[in-house]
Amino acid sequence: MSETHRILAQLNIDTFWTTNYDGLIERCLSATKRTVDVKHAVNQLPQQLEARVSVLYKMLGDRLTPHGAILTFEDYAH
Repeated sequence: MSETHRILAQLNIDTFWTTNYDGLIERCLSATKRTVDVKHAVNQLPQQLEARVSVLYKMLGDRLTPHGAILTFEDYAH
């Protein structure tokens, strides 16, 4: 984790947007005892994690679900 990630996790931010596939922000937020609601797929948008402190929107997907990652222009079209 970088110092930048640690600093971001300590700020009073309730919504994060990222194009990164990694889990660095989630780990930093968890280390500060913040409950983060991660959204990386359309079907997750209507669900809401109780007791969440922050929401993290991973606009291009997540490394744990590579089949749903957006990598190419064609991926955006679907």
